[in-house]
Amino acid sequence: MGDDIAAIEEWASIFKDPAALAATITKHMALHRKAIKADIASDKALWQAGQFWQAGITTADLATLAIGPINPVYPSYTNQANQVGLSAMAIPDFVAGLVFGFTGDNELPELEECFHGSVDLVTDAENLLNDLENKNWIKAIDDNAKFSTQLANSVHDCSGAGLNNDFARIAAWADIFTEPAQLVETVTLNWFLHKRGIKKDIEHEKADWAAGNYFSAGVDTADAFVKLIGPVE
Repeated sequence: MGDDIAAIEEWASIFKDPAALAATITKHMALHRKAIKADIASDKALWQAGQFWQAGITTADLATLAIGPINPVYPSYTNQANQVGLSAMAIPDFVAGLVFGFTGDNELPELEECFHGSVDLVTDAENLLNDLENKNWIKAIDDNAKFSTQLANSVHDCSGAGLNNDFARIAAWADIFTEPAQLVETVTLNWFLHKRGIKKDIEHEKADWAAGNYFSAGVDTADAFVKLIGPVE
C-alpha cells in the first residue's frame, strides 16, 4: 500500500496549484467529454444500486480521465540488489528459483556452474513485475524484451537439455507480450482474481532477497508472474 499511496499523493499534488488544475481539467474535458459524462452517470447508477466496489472503479476512471493517469512509484530494488557483500551465487540462485517456480524443475547445480549474468537481470524481472502490477503495458513490453535478452545472454554457456527445454517453455509462455490486447485482458482479469496473492508474493520476494534467500526470492517472483499471466506449459 505504501507505494500506491505515494503514487496517489504525487498525482493529487496538482490540487495545490488551482491554475494548473483548471487548465488540465479544461483540456481533458474537451478531449474526453463523452467518456467523463458516461462515468458520472455510471457512478451515480452504481452507487444507488449498492454496487460500491464498481462505483469506486468508475470514480477512479473518471478522476484519471479528468486529471491524468497516476504514475506508479516503484520500489527502489536496484539499490537493494547492489548491496555490499552480495553473494556471487545470488543471481544464479535467483534464476534457478525463477525456473523452479515456472517449471517445477530444479536446475540450481547447472546454473551455478554455467550462469554468466549480472544483478541487472534481477532488476529487469522486478521492473517487469512492477509494470504488470501497475498496468503499464507499453513499458511491460519493453521491459520483457530487456529481461528476455538479459536471460538469454546469461545462460549462453549452458548446454543441459533439461535447462534448454525449460527456457524454451518460458520463452513460449512469454509470447503473450507480443499480443498487447491479450496481455491487457489476461493481466487485468488475473489481477482482480489474485490481487492479494500477488501482493503477498511480491512482499515475500523482497523479504527473501533481503534475508539472502535468493532461490526462494526467484520462486516468489515466478509465483507472482504465474498468477498474473498463467502457468508455463
